[in-house]
Amino acid sequence: MMKLLVKALPMKRDRSRSRIRKTHNVLVYPKVTQTSEVTKKTIQSKVTSSQINVKVNSLKHDIVRYNYDVVSINDPYLFDSKITEFPCEVRKYFHVSGAIAGVLIANPIFRVFPIRIDRNLALELDIGNEKITVVSIYCIPSANITTDLNDLKRLLLEIGDKNVLIFGDFNAKSSIWGPRGTDTRGQHVLELINNFDIQVVNNSDSLPTFNGPQGMSWIDLMMIRHFDIGRIQNWKIDDRITMSDYQIMDFTVTGNNIREI
Repeated sequence: MMKLLVKALPMKRDRSRSRIRKTHNVLVYPKVTQTSEVTKKTIQSKVTSSQINVKVNSLKHDIVRYNYDVVSINDPYLFDSKITEFPCEVRKYFHVSGAIAGVLIANPIFRVFPIRIDRNLALELDIGNEKITVVSIYCIPSANITTDLNDLKRLLLEIGDKNVLIFGDFNAKSSIWGPRGTDTRGQHVLELINNFDIQVVNNSDSLPTFNGPQGMSWIDLMMIRHFDIGRIQNWKIDDRITMSDYQIMDFTVTGNNIREI
């Protein structure tokens, strides 16, 4: 089996002064020998201001604890236009400048063949006895979604009939993947789904993929093409606490004697 995690990190949103929360977030990285929760309690016990909220980056520990092989990331934090926050032990695939989507490969056995490394990207993974193409895409909510979808269409035509897993924060709503009605952006995504014979893996009864001060929403999708949906096992939106307003989507891909590690 192959275990995957889809993790969306928080966007930098513009807020009016009246809506700014008077809190300060401190992001720290725990020692290898110390759990995230112990690190958080240690720091919080030494902080006198109740307005400081300590958040510990636990991705490295999550990869080990939950045996993730592949992690899809949307809207990562950048420092000097570079990705800096992820474990150095994993292989990272992001655009060199202004990355908004990317993939981490934690399984050292997987061979990776980049198809496209751009704002959005596609990788072909050789996982032993088959090849799977992974696409990671982020559609900026303030931009015209048709631009990103047209780019995805060209990519799918380029990929052809290969097995494809698509992970994306589309910032689009539909009753197909959530409990709320379909908006204009959702209609554009549905057109893509119908035209390219894509299947949506999301369960419309799931927990929200986003849960923050702006409310709850179901805007992050997993979709498949030329891939047996029966091989997607234990798909869920996890409610465990993260450093993001976005929730974790995780699942397992089974079949073809793929070894879970």
